[in-house]
Formats: sequence, structure tokens, C-alpha cells
Amino acid sequence: MLLNCPGINVRIPDVEDGMTPLRVAAERGHVEIVALLLSDPGIDVNAQDKLGKTPLLAAASEGHVDVVTLLIRANGINVDACDYTGTTPLLIAASRGHVDVVALLVHVSKMVNAKDEDGMTALHAAASAGDVEIVELLLNVSGINVNARDKEGMTPLHYAAADGQADVIRVLLKVEGVLIWVKDVHDRAPLDWALGRRDAEELLLAARNDDPVMSGDDD
Repeated sequence: MLLNCPGINVRIPDVEDGMTPLRVAAERGHVEIVALLLSDPGIDVNAQDKLGKTPLLAAASEGHVDVVTLLIRANGINVDACDYTGTTPLLIAASRGHVDVVALLVHVSKMVNAKDEDGMTALHAAASAGDVEIVELLLNVSGINVNARDKEGMTPLHYAAADGQADVIRVLLKVEGVLIWVKDVHDRAPLDWALGRRDAEELLLAARNDDPVMSGDDD
């Protein structure tokens, strides 16, 4: 067996990029190799490369569901370990539309509201991409912050509005406690970002008209 070959140490990272064999196999989706490497009791499942990426982050980034399944069951795994930009496996999977990976990670992550260096969460990423299925998965997680703000003060609703993601806006507007009129650091509410994006603009205009305070019918 490869793990028992004299002179071969599968735990040592590459000098150039810091990738371990497990990191490489995970990114490439080699399930059998990942399983073999995980059978080594001394393997570091959370080893980071020179960019801070772990095997789980690499697998989540590429949407390798079977590899992610193996890794999240591994002894000592940190399912929320981020790279040097603050990106977690859940965030990268959400941003790339890997719904099956997100469906796995939301059940094990303890940091569903984790932010990257720009203050973006997984919900921000999914809202911007217009991925309704992932947005709904995230909204069903206990403790999810629908009003999380990035470094510019933008919420997931801001993101959906700015990118004209009408279907996501419909979903977010139904969430109890969502802040429709909150403004970012540029003094812009989601409606301001939606102007010129027809369906998105119409949805937020309708929300304003239905709000007794904003419509002036609060007496």
C-alpha cells in the first residue's frame, strides 16, 4: 500500500504551493485517493496550503460532493476553516452554486454567518448569484442573519437588488424581520440599487407601497 511504502510521506506538503496530497486529491475529486489518505491516522485533515485553503475548502470550491462527505466525517475536521481571505467552505460553495455541497455543510457548520474579508456571507453570495435554492437552504438554518451587512453596509437584499435578482428578492421579502429600507454606507437602500432593473424595482416598489409607514398610511 502507498501509505506503507518506505521513503514516502503522504503528509508532507509541496514546497512550492504548500499543497498536501490530500489537498490535491480533494480539489480534483479523487474520492478513492481521499479515502485512502484519510485512513492514515496521522493525516492532517485541516492542513492549509500557501493561500490558506484546506482540503475541505478545495473540495467545496469545486463542488465535489462525495469528497466533501468524506471530509466532514473525518476525525478532527474543522468544517469552518477559512483561507486567508476569510472564505469558508460554505461561503465558497454558495458563491459557486454548488447546492448539494451547501446542503451538506449547513448541517455541520457552526459559522453560517461567517464573513470574508469584504464582509460578505454565504447568503450575500447566493443572493447576488440569484440562486434561489441555496438562498432558501440558508434561510432555513437556525441563526442565519438575513440582515448581515458587508463592509459597505450592504445586506443580502441589497445584493439581490443590485444584481436584479427578482426571484431572490421575492424570497427575502417574505422573511420575517428582513430590513427593506436599511441603507448602506452610500445612503442607498435596496430600492435605490434596483432602479433600472425592472422586475427587481417593481417588487421593491410594491413592498414600499404595502408598508403603511413608507406609504404614509400609518394613521
